[in-house]
Amino acid sequence: MWRQYYGPSSSNVSGGYIPLELGKEFRFAFYLPISKRFSLGVGVEYLSGSKESSLNITEGSELSTFSWNPKIQAYPIFAAIRYNLIDGKAINIFLEISAQYIFARYSDTQHLSSLGDIVDEYKTTGKGFGYSGGIGVEYFLIKNISFTIESHYRYAQIPKMSGELASRWGSLIENSSGTLWSLDIKGTENDVFNIILLSKEKPSGSDFQNVHETRLNLGGFRLSAGLAIHF
Repeated sequence: MWRQYYGPSSSNVSGGYIPLELGKEFRFAFYLPISKRFSLGVGVEYLSGSKESSLNITEGSELSTFSWNPKIQAYPIFAAIRYNLIDGKAINIFLEISAQYIFARYSDTQHLSSLGDIVDEYKTTGKGFGYSGGIGVEYFLIKNISFTIESHYRYAQIPKMSGELASRWGSLIENSSGTLWSLDIKGTENDVFNIILLSKEKPSGSDFQNVHETRLNLGGFRLSAGLAIHF
């Protein structure tokens, strides 16, 4: 972001923002067979991710460090339909589709070491819908316990995030609330860089472009493994 602001040829900028990606994922589900091939399921998932990154800016003999520490937590509640392509005694191969209702939390602590030591703490929440589909293999270890491997693709976006911002500048503290907005700003070499702002109203300015409510993207492919207990 700040590298784009100073321009790609700038030599006084090192490091930079590293995009946040989802990491850990846990899933608990209950399935009820309704026929030899079909089962209905309900369950809940837990998704999380965090990434620390920093950028150093040198102005003469002065060094400023800007750091980020974004974190995401999401709780999809889902209903699923599972179809057994192969229903054997030792191995099952199945297809599954699900619809999800998702609660999400996004937080970020941004720290600028210069200008009197500025700290901005964002805490926001949102909710939205998602869909998932994939294929899995189930191998029975014993009669009632099996090992499963599944590959899924999830499409899920949280269209709006709202919450609070606590800004500290030295001994001064300012609290505000609103919606999280994403926008582009022109840099010093006519480059464009993206920032987020928390505001009750849509931000406006002569240098602002592509202003919209921040969308949290939770989609993508995933590969998971686990144990299943059959009653």
